[in-house]
Amino acid sequence: MPVTTEQVERFMTLFAGNERSFGVWSPRTKKMRTEIRPVSAKEFADHLNGKMGVGIVPINDENDSLWGAVDIDNHGDDHDLPIDEVANILKERSIPAIACRSKSGGIHVYYFSPEPVAADKIRKRLVGIAQAVGYPKAEIFPKQSKLLSENDGSRQLGNWINLPYFGGDDTDRYAVKSTGAEPDKLSLEDFLEAAESAVGLAGDRADAPAGAHPDAPPCIQTLLRTGVPSGYRNEGLYNTVVYLRKAFPDDYRDRAFDAAGTMCNPPLPMVEARRTINSASRRAYTYKCDEEPIKSVCNRPVCLQRKFGVGQDNTKDPNGSNHGALPVFSDLVKYTTDPIKWSIKMDGVAVDNLSTEEIMRYSKMEVIIVERLGRGAPMLKEKDWRAIINGLLDEHRIEEVPDDASSSGVIRAKLVDFMKKAALTMGDDFSEDRSVVLRGLPIMYRSDGRDYIAFRGQDFQKYLKDTRTEELKGVNIFFAIKTMGVENHNVRVGDAVIKMWCIPMNDEWRPLIKPVSFHSDI
Repeated sequence: MPVTTEQVERFMTLFAGNERSFGVWSPRTKKMRTEIRPVSAKEFADHLNGKMGVGIVPINDENDSLWGAVDIDNHGDDHDLPIDEVANILKERSIPAIACRSKSGGIHVYYFSPEPVAADKIRKRLVGIAQAVGYPKAEIFPKQSKLLSENDGSRQLGNWINLPYFGGDDTDRYAVKSTGAEPDKLSLEDFLEAAESAVGLAGDRADAPAGAHPDAPPCIQTLLRTGVPSGYRNEGLYNTVVYLRKAFPDDYRDRAFDAAGTMCNPPLPMVEARRTINSASRRAYTYKCDEEPIKSVCNRPVCLQRKFGVGQDNTKDPNGSNHGALPVFSDLVKYTTDPIKWSIKMDGVAVDNLSTEEIMRYSKMEVIIVERLGRGAPMLKEKDWRAIINGLLDEHRIEEVPDDASSSGVIRAKLVDFMKKAALTMGDDFSEDRSVVLRGLPIMYRSDGRDYIAFRGQDFQKYLKDTRTEELKGVNIFFAIKTMGVENHNVRVGDAVIKMWCIPMNDEWRPLIKPVSFHSDI
């Protein structure tokens, strides 16, 4: 039965997204492609009628979103993921989101906002939802907090996600909403009503897992909210006590006994709980990240930057300062200088003028933490730092910089000044005296019908030294001016043949170069 025009319009309103592109999935070929144009009501109708699937980019060009999704993939398994468990958690935790079966047998958890909000805010809510339902490593859509500018000047398209209810009521991408022990499969109309009534508000509990214990490792947040899986009561309590000991040193034991009663079902016997709490209370003990139940809900890059995560020392001096904590890194920006430069915020403090090597190696960043923040930093494996920086690179911003603001740009500007010293005699036969090269000056000369400005590399480097422009040296100078078309020529000067750097003359250069006779006082 075809869907109604009203249902199409309501569906379009729920899943409004970026208007520059959308995804298309063919049920016949099973292939996907991206269309670079606005999606129309016809495409939405075709989707709901099962003719052609549609995928939407949730983030718009104002970097806002009306909705988002947690994409829980089944990684090619031949069985569907347990959507009933996810639906029940959403209901039990009062999280305003709807679980749908995905095209591949996974789960999409959709979250809707009553009005456009910053995509970054939607993403944070979705991270909280992913943690709450037990899949902290699931993909988040929108995948970007901001749509950046590409190197060619175009705007980033963003990533689209396949929508539910392909085929309407006959879909295999149906939503479920738990009403008891078993979730109900919803018709298209029921889904529209549920989604329209499940919009999240500013104070909803979608991000409650982070809000309750914002400084805890993500795995501990999940255990505190969802409970400990059956068979892992002691292990779950042990890791929770390690966190509580760090976060609440004065009363962590009371909190731990409370957690033993609320996290575990059935609760641990008092004797067993006391044994586990005593064991985890030893100061040398820390999280067991490679063991269940926290292994499967680990989000190490995030944990490393949490106040009580695995990357923190948390040893305070008498004044309360925390010298061993890893700063929270954010707002990575790439500046299109030559060479490339970066800036990053550390605990909200902007640190600029960093090289690519400095941001990619923790051994370098550790020194920067000391120099810029005036404190030490914990030991961190390079692979853990790479995980943190890769996460920041996924959302980094690109800032265009004027050419003359970069080291290479300064070199190119100096080369223009140097070339203005080019000397030749402007005779009809293009006669020239090249001996001025031996005095360190550039010359203009003709080869194979083309005009060049030629100079010895050593003379240009001396000019840079004389003008106190030595940031780039050696071969780096050559690469800085390579974009100007520099070539290597063997030029005859008197009886000698000298290897010279040569810049082809063109209409751009001719007005800048005002040759003078070699007889003048150059």
